[in-house]
Amino acid sequence: MVGRLAEVELIRERLAAAAAGRGAVVLLGGEPGIGKTTLAAEAVDRARRGGMVTAWGRCREDGDAPPYRPWIQVIRRVLDARGRPLVSREVSGLLAVPLALTDRGTPGAADRPDRFRLFEAMVQALAGGETPGVLAVIDDLHRADDASLAFLRYLAAEVHQLPVVVLGAYRDTEAGPGHPLMSALGAMADGGPLEVLALQGLADAEVRTLVARHAGAVPDKVADQVVARAEGNPFFVVEIARLLRSAPGDLPEVASELIPPTVREVITYRLARLPPESRRALQAAAVLGREFGQLPLSQTLGASPVAVAGALQPAATTGLISAEGRSGYSFTHALVQAAIYDALPASERTRWHERAADAIAALGRDDDETLSMLAYHSYRASFRGDPGAALTHVLAAGRRARERLAFEEAARWLECALDLTERAVMDGEQHMALLCEAADAHLSAGAAAVARSRYEAVADLARRQRDGAMLARAALGVGATVVTAGRVDWALVQLLEEADACTGDVVTRASVQSRLAIELYWHEGSEPSRQRSLAALSTAEASGSKAALTVALHARQFTLRSPDHLDERIAIGERLTELAAGAGNTDLSFQGAVWLAADVLRRGDLPRFRRLAETLEAFTAQTRRPLWRWYATVMRAQLAAVEGRFDQAYEATEAAGALGRQLGIEVAAAYRIGQLCVLQRERHGLAHLAADIQAVSTRLPYFTTLRALAALAAATTGRHDAAIWEIDRLSGHGFAAVPRDSLWVATTALLLEAAAISRSSHTRTLVGLLAPHRGTFVVQGLPSCWGSVDRFLGRGQLSLGDLEASEPTLTGALAMESELAAPVFAARTKTDLARLHLRRGNRRAAIGLAAEVVATADRLHLGALAQEARELTGGAVPAGIPLSPREREVLALVSDGASNKDIASILVISLNTVERHLANIYAKLGIRGRAEAAAYAVRAGLASR
Repeated sequence: MVGRLAEVELIRERLAAAAAGRGAVVLLGGEPGIGKTTLAAEAVDRARRGGMVTAWGRCREDGDAPPYRPWIQVIRRVLDARGRPLVSREVSGLLAVPLALTDRGTPGAADRPDRFRLFEAMVQALAGGETPGVLAVIDDLHRADDASLAFLRYLAAEVHQLPVVVLGAYRDTEAGPGHPLMSALGAMADGGPLEVLALQGLADAEVRTLVARHAGAVPDKVADQVVARAEGNPFFVVEIARLLRSAPGDLPEVASELIPPTVREVITYRLARLPPESRRALQAAAVLGREFGQLPLSQTLGASPVAVAGALQPAATTGLISAEGRSGYSFTHALVQAAIYDALPASERTRWHERAADAIAALGRDDDETLSMLAYHSYRASFRGDPGAALTHVLAAGRRARERLAFEEAARWLECALDLTERAVMDGEQHMALLCEAADAHLSAGAAAVARSRYEAVADLARRQRDGAMLARAALGVGATVVTAGRVDWALVQLLEEADACTGDVVTRASVQSRLAIELYWHEGSEPSRQRSLAALSTAEASGSKAALTVALHARQFTLRSPDHLDERIAIGERLTELAAGAGNTDLSFQGAVWLAADVLRRGDLPRFRRLAETLEAFTAQTRRPLWRWYATVMRAQLAAVEGRFDQAYEATEAAGALGRQLGIEVAAAYRIGQLCVLQRERHGLAHLAADIQAVSTRLPYFTTLRALAALAAATTGRHDAAIWEIDRLSGHGFAAVPRDSLWVATTALLLEAAAISRSSHTRTLVGLLAPHRGTFVVQGLPSCWGSVDRFLGRGQLSLGDLEASEPTLTGALAMESELAAPVFAARTKTDLARLHLRRGNRRAAIGLAAEVVATADRLHLGALAQEARELTGGAVPAGIPLSPREREVLALVSDGASNKDIASILVISLNTVERHLANIYAKLGIRGRAEAAAYAVRAGLASR
């Protein structure tokens, strides 16, 4: 290895960290021939010496590779190195088809996993085992298929906790802005430890060393010419050195003419010295790809394997190609293959592709690699041949990619098929079906905009051909590309209404009506959506189809989300989950349970919410779907917050946020900020979240509830003018700007508290708006519960000076929250009751309540809440309880009336030790005697009963 000392040292450090379980992704970028592969080989050598498993995967330079090809190569080699004992039966089953570990056939729709389950299995296969780690090298990453890049993104988010280093090499000259690799790098930069090393040319002294190593001692004048011409490119240097080594005559005399200006000219010069049969064999090989098998090459050339081996021998001797395995070859550098391929005239390339397609088809194989190669060469040959024959092969490759969950590759091949249909004969119905197939693939790959354009093209064709069924198919497809959150897609509404009027199938009509109802939910008042969902439910029930009924129930449950209809929504949710479970529809079972959980929590049924949260966790464990894991994690955070387990709530909230970013869930940021506000208000205050609230609100302006969070953050941090401004901007026409959707109660409640704190003139209006919902809990969408509606009402009434109404309202709130077993909500309500007692002049009662709040806050580490309670009583409540755990136990027993002898017996300590503890307690708390100690224990919440 010449040069690259800093890069080698960084890779060494990353390998050492991976051996300790802290992996990384390191990417090597640079121009062709700059030494990326050589540096990767050095890393492999070091990793092997350290006992790591090493595996090398290469992306093909042409578009004829099957999906996941480099990762399949890596995982196969990792499993081979370990004897394949490490993966579980489930993981082995997931990997069986793409890795060809067994002869099992393609999975059917029922047992086909989603792609993220496949990705998890691939990660487990890479990271399992007892070796010091794995080094996975992915070469030519700029040519990676989109499915491979998708897995790289997934792995990059997990690698920090895995004993894996991914070392990728790519040409930065081919991966500019907008390139899929650059898009992937942008996403990976936010997800985990990623380092990009831009390799520069070798220093002059390093070039001279490399020349001497490959050409022997050369005169300084010649070395100077190499330095000037090669510009530090190691591959160019080595190729020039090989020419110099074989140069005839006096080297200083011929060097200036011998050294060509570019590396391609070096390769062309070396090719020209080969026999004609060798050059012809290399031309065919260059069409087949950087790696090529002897049998396909023989059949492409129409020559015997022996003759082909003889023709390739001179190229191998001169270092243009090298043997790969028992019957394969590889060009020693991608530049060699590219130089040969690019030199071929277009017509000759097409003829070679045609011969290659015929040769590969003659092999009679059905593996992924063969299908992809056949599709690639037949597509390239179609420009002068039969597009119909190419269409068959291209469709086969696209559908195989879809079976492998490589949706980007499926979409690419299906787009090629659409291109071929412009030259091949295909009727309108087949064309629409192909457009739908391509749209489905784009949608699964996450390219919603492209998918929508294809579905809309289907709709246009369906209108012209008066095909109602296909129009409905297109309308539902467009609906699948739209994330319904906060706004109505009126173009979709128009298309769905058109499909509803045209389709004759009752089941399809129920599905169309259901999707239309959901889309109209965000329309003003939401009443049109509820009418539509009722019509869809009626249609579905009349059809007798359980599938249609579950879809219609889901739409009904969705469109009933509002401040009202709580009992009906719960009943619909129960019916939906039961019916969907009976029909085996896990998707709607899960989604129905998600919304049902939010509703039962609003009703205050925590045991049932807990059971539903456990059900969601079980669904997630069973299916391993990442989106479901996100929902389940959100619910886990919610449950922990309600129960006062704030450390676990923080952990789950951040885990859900990270997963949401990884999955590209737009609303995940809003869910995270909502949950953090619940937690931060009581632990640290909302000052540090104000900027984050503003940023998320700017990104998601249709979530009005975020403005309520901004108002509360301003009010609780003393920025009352800012809070009033936020409230005023929503107050027109009786707060009509707040949509009456599932977020209305929470938005109104948060605005009310901000108004009460900041003395807004709109406080009375907000109390009136919220009053009909007393007796329920404030649940902000799915993720955030803020306590009882009654607590917010009582706070508003207190601000208005209506003490007679406030006291029973707050007392009722405390009873609700105590029954819910929600200690933080109860402590917040006690704080407001303490305010009420202070307004009434009952300072002793206020101090007692504040002491209970401080005790709860200290126990749960809620610093902001404790500080608020202490400030409320002017510091009458101690700033903390400076007692050891044993002293707290003694104080609790004193409050129960236990004597010193009783305490000694219960705690199994000596009488002298009890007396010493009591002396310490009296000194720390500044109290005298057992009576004062017992009273303090009650105020501070330390009494055992």
